[in-house]
Amino acid sequence: MDKCPSTNHWAAGYNVKGETMSKTKVDVSMIHGWVTPGFEEVEAEFRKNFAERDELGAACAIYHKGKKVVDLWGGYRDQKTHAPWEEDTLQFDSYYPIKQD
Repeated sequence: MDKCPSTNHWAAGYNVKGETMSKTKVDVSMIHGWVTPGFEEVEAEFRKNFAERDELGAACAIYHKGKKVVDLWGGYRDQKTHAPWEEDTLQFDSYYPIKQD
């Protein structure tokens, strides 16, 4: 996977070859969910991914001490059809628990 040519960082909006993808913009009305007080910065960064980093669609759920504290989703689940990302859209990600002392 290549990095963004202009910043040399991993970036949304670039495919595995480092080529610019479609510049479909996601309207803020397509971003849904909630955060527990104290996790507002997660929501701000999630929204920034769409506004500034050309995110097409995403979801983010965070559990802290066994309790869900962030549940956000938005954008499109399919770039070609512009099918919206729904609360129950399935996504595969690896799970990496973080050990805290």
